[in-house]
Amino acid sequence: MHVAYSYYNVSTTGRLQEGMSDMLLKAKELQFGEEVGCDVFNALDVMENQPVLDALNFKIGDGLLHYYLFNWRMKDVTPPDIGIVLV
Repeated sequence: MHVAYSYYNVSTTGRLQEGMSDMLLKAKELQFGEEVGCDVFNALDVMENQPVLDALNFKIGDGLLHYYLFNWRMKDVTPPDIGIVLV
């Protein structure tokens, strides 16, 4: 499965919807220079871009991400106790 992520977008020309639409098309066409295309395109609802996501028919996910850590010893933790920064 190929996934594209869009975290933060800024448009100084007021054409954010057009730019996001272009990104969706590119993600579908190419992935790392190969003709495979993305199966999923994730975007964050930040910086007041909800109207753009609505216009492009994005659906709200459940917000649950599952990460599997191997060879780590730690006490039992709950999801609010964990923070991960994606770089």
